[in-house]
Amino acid sequence: SKVKTHLVTTDGGSGGTVLGRASSGEYDLLVLGAEHRAIHNRLFFGYEKERLLEESAITVVVLVPKVATA
Repeated sequence: SKVKTHLVTTDGGSGGTVLGRASSGEYDLLVLGAEHRAIHNRLFFGYEKERLLEESAITVVVLVPKVATA
């Protein structure tokens, strides 16, 4: 089968556009790149990415480069 990909870049404030595309029914997987920000000893990726994780109707994968362990 053929894999169709679509790259969407954002400036951090257009999570609604990404959610709209994820909810369109055209896609099965959403891959996000994120930086790790430690808040209260848990992973935090930013409010927009957290919202995408919570509200996406499809599977979401978050790639975090170089997560340091304490």
